[in-house]
Amino acid sequence: MVKRPRSKLLRISCPDATGLVHKVTGVLYRWECNIVSNHEFVEPETGRFFMRTGFEGEVDGDALREEMSALLPPGAKIDLTDSGKKRIVVLVTREPHCLGELLLRAAHKDLPAEVVAVVGSRPDLRGLSESFGVPFHLAPSADRTHEEHEADIRNRLEKLSPDYVVLAKYMRILSETFVADYAGRIVNIHHSFLPAFTGARPYRQAYKRGVKMIGAFCDVYKDTDVFDPQKYIAGYMLIPNQIPGFGAIAFNEVKISMRVAEHMQQEIRAGKALGLDTFLPEATGNLGGFADACHSLTAATTVSIGKESTLIEEMEKILSK
Repeated sequence: MVKRPRSKLLRISCPDATGLVHKVTGVLYRWECNIVSNHEFVEPETGRFFMRTGFEGEVDGDALREEMSALLPPGAKIDLTDSGKKRIVVLVTREPHCLGELLLRAAHKDLPAEVVAVVGSRPDLRGLSESFGVPFHLAPSADRTHEEHEADIRNRLEKLSPDYVVLAKYMRILSETFVADYAGRIVNIHHSFLPAFTGARPYRQAYKRGVKMIGAFCDVYKDTDVFDPQKYIAGYMLIPNQIPGFGAIAFNEVKISMRVAEHMQQEIRAGKALGLDTFLPEATGNLGGFADACHSLTAATTVSIGKESTLIEEMEKILSK
């Protein structure tokens, strides 16, 4: 078998413009690189272009970035890394299924990562972690302030030097300062019922309410300072139009999960502001979508991809009446 050169990953984001794919691939061609994967899209709301390219070949990273920067629009972000295994530290509390999945996949070489340690706020998952030969570190949260608990985690992460920190059912809220210090390096894994079903037994809650749409998703924490406490908060998730083992389905929808900031929760309970269940179903219906699991403080709905902004406009029309 011919040994292939080590692959690298190039990630680019910049204002959209004509010919960006041609410019990027042209630079790689001039460096005599072989592209093995390529994905790109334009975010319609912001007009920003994103491109993720896997390639093989020897390059001078600094020279490559400089050449691309000269061709791309001002403000372009260019990230070049080896696409080999990443070092990850997993933060947990006591639920085992997310951690177990990560450990099992890593053990069977089905995950491009090395789990270097597990840090738990409780000791419950020590046995699971150590059964895979992964060190377990206890950073207890009981009888400590939030700051003390978080400082303990920071100290351990500094010694372990992970590429990424993975939250696998870690049931604590990280401070904005912590998230900012690890910007782009925190990955959260959780059930897709948030924010509609919070607290314990979310799957049971969803089942009782007749939720029709389920799944799991992963997101990266970022831009935590953009939320306006006076407004409703919406998060978007594209729904795959293919089911493993079943095939493609005629589905081109985006799921919108909505919640209400703490300040507005008090106003809704006092009857001074409208709950999501009073206007979101109507706004969704006006666009041919359907609302699912709508409550006054949390809700979920779907509309066709491309109608996200229109949904917000419909909501504002109803609220302004």
